[in-house]
Amino acid sequence: MVIDGKDQQKKSPPQIASDGIALDIKNGYLYYHALTDHTLYRIKTSYLTDEKLSKSGLESKVESVAQTPAPDGMLEAPDGTVYLTDLEHNGVVRWNAASKKIEPVITDKRLLWPDTLSWGPNGDLYVTASQIENMPRFNNGKSTRTEPYKLWKITGINPKQ
Repeated sequence: MVIDGKDQQKKSPPQIASDGIALDIKNGYLYYHALTDHTLYRIKTSYLTDEKLSKSGLESKVESVAQTPAPDGMLEAPDGTVYLTDLEHNGVVRWNAASKKIEPVITDKRLLWPDTLSWGPNGDLYVTASQIENMPRFNNGKSTRTEPYKLWKITGINPKQ
């Protein structure tokens, strides 16, 4: 995982498993993603509540649906589209459930480690910039974070209801 030109795993690899998670209520899927990987997975929520499925039976129901940038935050839209932060390119992308493709939403150098996503009341998408890559553990013991921390609003998305 390379962020702002720095290999984040070179000195002290982060041990982060499933970080991003999104629930698609419309289509009945739970999506998840490891922060340090590039694969988006999903499973039908009905399988998660099926007590008759064995562990291996449940594992066999997991689908690999897309290769994505490394994300920290994920959020589903009412139409089943899954939005993911893009740590390596300071942006946000979306996985379009209909086309089965990853599409860029925005890239901006000010999105330093885009983290949490949330929908606003008018269909605007909000994203935090947590600056994790500027923590001391990634910068020879010195914090290079700058305050105030930012919350960004991305307009013009208006996901279908």
